[in-house]
Order: sequence, then structure tokens, then C-alpha cells
Amino acid sequence: MRVDALATLNQLSASNDRVNIALGDFNITSLEDAEANLYGNLNKNWYISHLDQCAECKGTNYYFQDDRWSFLMQ
Repeated sequence: MRVDALATLNQLSASNDRVNIALGDFNITSLEDAEANLYGNLNKNWYISHLDQCAECKGTNYYFQDDRWSFLMQ
């Protein structure tokens, strides 16, 4: 579902020549990103604030079972 949402976002962005801004939280966990490189693929065409501006930031939520931090909307 997230892959489809990101593909739609890219498709909508490619359909015009204006600056595109997408706000919100896709709730992509660090585990999902590690498995599917979702942010890496998205970051080719989009600026992702917590990756491009604050690489040392751990995240907003810690998952003990996976020993991972993720950026998720509170």
C-alpha cells in the first residue's frame, strides 16, 4: 500500500512542471525502509527532511523488539 502511495505521488509530480510539495507522514518504519528501500527510492526525486537535514536524528518511536527507531507521527 505504501509503495502504491509513493508511486502515485511520483506520478502526480511528474505530470506537471511546477514545484511539488507533499506534507504529512507516510508512517514508513525503519524496518520497512530497510527491507524495501522506500525512502531511498523516494529520495531520488524528493527532499526528505529527516534524511537530508538530520541524518543523526534517531527517530520519534523506539521499537524494542526490533531495536530500531522510526519517525512516526505522534
